[in-house]
Amino acid sequence: MTIKTYDMLNPQERKFLEAAELGDKPTIASCLEQRHQLPLNVNAVDCMGRTAIEIAVDNENNELVELLLQQDGIRIGNALLCAIREGITSIDYS
Repeated sequence: MTIKTYDMLNPQERKFLEAAELGDKPTIASCLEQRHQLPLNVNAVDCMGRTAIEIAVDNENNELVELLLQQDGIRIGNALLCAIREGITSIDYS
């Protein structure tokens, strides 16, 4: 497995991570819908080493967290620890 640094990400992955930071659910949804046409690693990391789900947890954006948890291949990684640190105790991912 190759780890990509932020400058190695493709434009779609950068857009995806920036949308996660901004809490832009429509853009996140659009990126996910286009996933089969435009390459997108849902586990790509930003310049601080955070994935989109970790960014969403850090920003306490439960809607994005729920959307991202539904994606195939999503790695939770440190998102659970971030949630605990932020005091988030309930997220509906069903």
